[in-house]
Amino acid sequence: MYNTSSIPKLNAFATGNSFLVEQAKYAMKVMTLAEFETEFTRTFDVPAPSCPPYEGIYYGKPRTAVMLEVSEFYNCFGLRMSQEEGKREFPDHISAELEFLHFLTFKEAHAIGNGETSKGYQLAQKDFLERHLILWVPEFCRKLQNSAGIPFYAWLGQITSRFVTCEFELLTENRYLRD
Repeated sequence: MYNTSSIPKLNAFATGNSFLVEQAKYAMKVMTLAEFETEFTRTFDVPAPSCPPYEGIYYGKPRTAVMLEVSEFYNCFGLRMSQEEGKREFPDHISAELEFLHFLTFKEAHAIGNGETSKGYQLAQKDFLERHLILWVPEFCRKLQNSAGIPFYAWLGQITSRFVTCEFELLTENRYLRD
C-alpha cells in the first residue's frame, strides 16, 4: 500500500498552527486576485524577488552546475523540462523539484500496486531529497515566512518545509533503504 506515514505528522502540524491557518484563510477571502498577483510577483518574480524559488540561488556553486545536476536526475527517469511556450521553467525551480519528487512517489506506488519492488524509487527519493531539496527548501521557506506580505505564504512556507523534512526523515529512518 502507499506510504502515507507523513500525513499524520503534517495533520498534527496544521492542527497545532490553527491560528495561522485561519489567518491565511481570512486573508485569502478579503484579497483581490490583482492584490494576490502583485504579492506573488513581489515575493517570487522579478526584478529582485524577496524569495527566489530556485535551488541554484541558495548554493555556493554556480547555478548552471546545480541546474545540470538536477536535470541529470530527471533524465535518469526519462524526464526533461517542457520546451512548450508558456510552460518553460528552469529545472531548479521549487515546483519542478517537488513535481519530480511526486513523480518518484507515483512510480513507487505503481510498483507496489503491481507487486514489484519499489526500493529503487525510494532510494531515488532519498537521494534527491538529500542532494537537493533538504539542502535549500528549509532556508527558502524561512525566507518566505519572514518576508511574506500575506499570511498564506507564511503558512505555505511552514508546511512546505515541514513536508520536505518529514519525507527526508521517513526515508532516512527506513531500515529497508539502509541495507
